[in-house]
Amino acid sequence: TVIQHMHRGLNLLDEPKAAALSKVKPRQAQAMLLGFEVREPVVPVDDCWAHRPIDVDTGTLIFVTGSPSVEGKCVERVCETGSGSLWRAIQPGIGKIENRVDFAAFIRVSKQGFVGRCVFRHLPDEDIEEPHGH
Repeated sequence: TVIQHMHRGLNLLDEPKAAALSKVKPRQAQAMLLGFEVREPVVPVDDCWAHRPIDVDTGTLIFVTGSPSVEGKCVERVCETGSGSLWRAIQPGIGKIENRVDFAAFIRVSKQGFVGRCVFRHLPDEDIEEPHGH
């Protein structure tokens, strides 16, 4: 859908390029981006990611172009690649990622398969207290 929109709607891709990209499977695209294959889902983040948090579940990988600094204990660095760094969401919480002075985003990690009130989604398990009688 995105490829067709870029080709027909936005005129950003010519017919041969759109046809070639349409044959690439999502897992292949991830491997092309990282330089190796992974089983986990990957969220690619670059300088164009703006004005919204990076919402992921535990176990999800976040690929960030460049060499960002990260605050918080909800993600850990996996490795550096030629074009960026790979981070894994390891526990519920909220962190912050900064790549340069003009790029910053919050990372909000929820427990995989979380069920409950959305206000508790990014809290570590020990911080969640349900009101009495519920």
